[in-house]
Amino acid sequence: MVRLPYFADPANLTVEEDQPKPKKVEEGPKGETSLQLLQTVYRDRKQPLNVRVRCAVEALAHEYPRVSAVAVTSMSGQSFAKLSTGRLNAVKRRCLYQRQGRRLNTIQKR
Repeated sequence: MVRLPYFADPANLTVEEDQPKPKKVEEGPKGETSLQLLQTVYRDRKQPLNVRVRCAVEALAHEYPRVSAVAVTSMSGQSFAKLSTGRLNAVKRRCLYQRQGRRLNTIQKR
C-alpha cells in the first residue's frame, strides 16, 4: 500500500473551524502622539526588554534635542524680528557686492 505524504494525508488535515480562533489584537492608545505611545511602551515593565530599549532609543530624538539644533545668540536688547531682518539685509548686501565684483571689506558698517 502506498502512503500519502504527511501534508496530503486526510487524517492530518484540519478544518478551519477545528482550529482555535486567533486572539483579537489590542489597539494602541487612541488620540495620543507617537512620543506618548513610545513613552508608554518603554515604561511598561511587562514588555520585553528589547522592545522597551528600541522605543526608548526612538523617543530620544523627541525628548532631547541635538545640540546642533539649538541656536545661541546675543540679542542685546533687540527683538528677534529686528535682529533677523538685519542679518538678512547683511546677507543680501554681501551677495550684491559679490555679484558686482567688489571686495567685502569695502562695506561700511552702520
